[in-house]
Amino acid sequence: RLNSTTSTLVNKIGVDINSASYKLLSYVSGISVRLAKNIVEHRNSIGKFTNKKKDKLCIRELTEKSIQINQPS
Repeated sequence: RLNSTTSTLVNKIGVDINSASYKLLSYVSGISVRLAKNIVEHRNSIGKFTNKKKDKLCIRELTEKSIQINQPS
């Protein structure tokens, strides 16, 4: 029940991508745990997300990286 409530609230209210933990990001619809970890890792190494256009491309690349990691070889 707590997971469902958290997911509902996160998707209704949103999260700050520059401060959210990977656990919180993983509750966002469409963000897997692997992608959430990639986002936090990227944020920690590169810095805050500040430009929406560039950040969308970055998230797309991180998504593709997550998909490649999860595919069997």
